[in-house]
Amino acid sequence: MIPFNRLRVWPIWKRKLFFGWTFVFTGTAFLAVSLGLLSYEAWFLSHSITAPGQITANIEQQNPADPATNTSASTCFHPQFQFADNNSASHTVISSLCSNPASFAVGDHVSVRSLRRNPANAQIDAFGEKWFLSLALGIAAFLLLPSGFFLFRSVRKQGHPIDLATLTGDQP
Repeated sequence: MIPFNRLRVWPIWKRKLFFGWTFVFTGTAFLAVSLGLLSYEAWFLSHSITAPGQITANIEQQNPADPATNTSASTCFHPQFQFADNNSASHTVISSLCSNPASFAVGDHVSVRSLRRNPANAQIDAFGEKWFLSLALGIAAFLLLPSGFFLFRSVRKQGHPIDLATLTGDQP
């Protein structure tokens, strides 16, 4: 582990190298998670059935203030929806999607996707519910990876190696 107070005494090329590796590792992790989420959603869409549903409530979630991170208290709303499966059994599900203001009004009719074997794992058939996280991580990876490689190129142009040992060793 590299102590952050050591970053201040490093030459600029070494800082670029540190942030380059940080961006590449983080971008790669984001890309892997994004692809995993995309794979799951593709699987879910191919194995799920569509049913009409209705928003029955917006469940309020209070997020307390956190002085450690200097964030204020906030409120968001999870839509609760009801739908009937192929066997006409009624199911009520609270969405993991949380927004402020509420994404849906009580009484709104929505399309619901659920697995035949596990209707409790239902989702509102909305773009944000399905793709937001994987899209956000993919965009972050798209920004981080080229930034890391750009920093590597900058370090190499100055004639320095870009391997990790350069950061942990006592090389100048």
